[in-house]
Amino acid sequence: SDLAAAYARWAGARLATEEEWKKAARGIDGRIFTGGNRPPPEDSHWKGDAGMRECLLSPFGCLRLTDTAWQWTGSRADVVADRRVVKGGASPGALLDRKPSRRKTLDPKARYYTVGFIVCKDLGGAPTGVK
Repeated sequence: SDLAAAYARWAGARLATEEEWKKAARGIDGRIFTGGNRPPPEDSHWKGDAGMRECLLSPFGCLRLTDTAWQWTGSRADVVADRRVVKGGASPGALLDRKPSRRKTLDPKARYYTVGFIVCKDLGGAPTGVK
């Protein structure tokens, strides 16, 4: 997380908060999975066809938020232990890990081969934060 946040700052961006990430994955309708309320096929990570793409596409057009890797967010899970929230999930993995509501906390100074990140860039004049 520390390295991911540093890269995001260098790129003129930031890591999404836990709430921003969750809204990008679930949409405003609070769907259970990124592509709807039905679970994606177990082998969807390995398929490249359009049918699989639809079940992994979020309402806001974000692709594969919950099956390629866990992703650091800019949200702290515990101030005392300085743990950070990760969202997403790595496939192959448990179906539970592929729900956008799933969350884990990790040490931000450690490196994990199953954790990546995406960056957000605030648009001028756009409201900040997610309600």
